Amino acid sequence: MGDMRKVVLASRNEDKVRELVQVFEGMPFEVVSASEYPGLPDVIEDGTTILGNATRKAMITAAYTGEIALADDTSLQVRELNEFPDIFAARFSGPGATYDSNAALVLDLMKDVPDGSRQARFATACVWVDPRPDLEDYAV
Repeated sequence: MGDMRKVVLASRNEDKVRELVQVFEGMPFEVVSASEYPGLPDVIEDGTTILGNATRKAMITAAYTGEIALADDTSLQVRELNEFPDIFAARFSGPGATYDSNAALVLDLMKDVPDGSRQARFATACVWVDPRPDLEDYAV
């Protein structure tokens, strides 16, 4: 086995990087954050699905860095709101949205729904893009 391959997490979230480092422990990959590439453009998540957004982030990160890119996107689907806010969860309460303002808006919209009838789920898509798949110097 040759040198370790670098995996760039298409996120500047250090908590995600720490988690990914644990997942890849013992494997021939060095996990780094997108923050190690200051020129890497912020990817606008304007896709219509979480898979589309994750794919866009992974492809742009792989193209820019020349390294394996791993990206994710998550949505919040509330049954009583017809699966909304879905992919818009992060910015649901408008410009400058925060976790608290988004949660407050969901709770306000759900004020007439009895506690026992409230259902929601998170959905996540992860995409792995290897811009150099011909490298055969590693095995998982």
